[in-house]
Parts: sequence; structure tokens; C-alpha cells
Amino acid sequence: MDPSGQAAWVQAIGALLAIAVAVLIPQWQKKQEGRARIANDRKIVMSVAANLDIALGHYVIILKFAPAGDGVIGHEFTLEQARQFMKLTPEARGTLQNAIDKSHYLDEKLCEMIVRLGIEAAAYERTIDEVVRLNPNSSADTFFQIMQRRKNDLAERLREVRELLKGYLPGASS
Repeated sequence: MDPSGQAAWVQAIGALLAIAVAVLIPQWQKKQEGRARIANDRKIVMSVAANLDIALGHYVIILKFAPAGDGVIGHEFTLEQARQFMKLTPEARGTLQNAIDKSHYLDEKLCEMIVRLGIEAAAYERTIDEVVRLNPNSSADTFFQIMQRRKNDLAERLREVRELLKGYLPGASS
């Protein structure tokens, strides 16, 4: 084979290699980006789940130990102290809102439960304010007694969502 033929073959092989590289590198990059996106989504899901689990766990405990209005509350609460005791903290509201905002990362059932929990938590807080507004001279015991059913309903919803969150928490098998 003469030198010009060899050069043509080398040029043809080089062109084929260049085409292969031009096709394969973007595919490889796309696959790497997909893996990075999946890893990032998993981190977001685990973070949202862990933060929400902590916030909900806090409120499960508060609601579990909130006085039942049976006249034995351990110490005297004013009506305003009882109201504040039962309300969600701004941090918990923020955590719940963040979970709602990112619930599209979670499965459909959990997403629905988190949104429903957000609605129920807002209704619960409005009920607290309404009970205090309508009964401004009532005792803390009366307030706790009125709130008992709503407290139990919200505590049950919190437990349900926490149970569904377990599969998303760090260390859970995927």
C-alpha cells in the first residue's frame, strides 16, 4: 500500500474514532448526570423525611402528654399557656411546609398523607385559636378537655405519616 493509501486509512480510522467519541462521551455524561440527579433526589428525600420525622415525633410526644382536661395537669396553666403548649412551633410549621413543597419526591400515598397532614395541622391550629376566642374566661383544664378529640385525631395522623416515612429515613433499605 502506498503512503497516500495508508494516510487515507489512518484518516478514515481517526474519523470513525472521532465519531465514536463524539457519540459516546455525551451518552456517558448523560448517564453520570442521571446518577448524580438520582443521588441528589435521594438525599433530598432522606433529609425531608428525617426532618419531618423529628418534627412529627416532637408533636406526637406533646400531644400524648398534653393534659386531658381531667383536672390533673401537674401545675397551673393559664389559658394562654395552654394555647401555646398545644400550638405547632414555627419550626415545625416550616418543616411541614418544606415537606409539602418537596412531597413530589415521595411516593403518591405519602405525598397525599403529608398534604392532608398540612391541612389538618392548619385546621387544628385554627381550632385552638377559635376555642380560646369563644371561651376567653375558661380554665386551661376546660381548654384541654375541649381540644381532646382534635388532639387525638392529629396525634393519630402524625403517627400514620411517621410510619410511612420510615422507608425514606437514612439507613432504611431501599
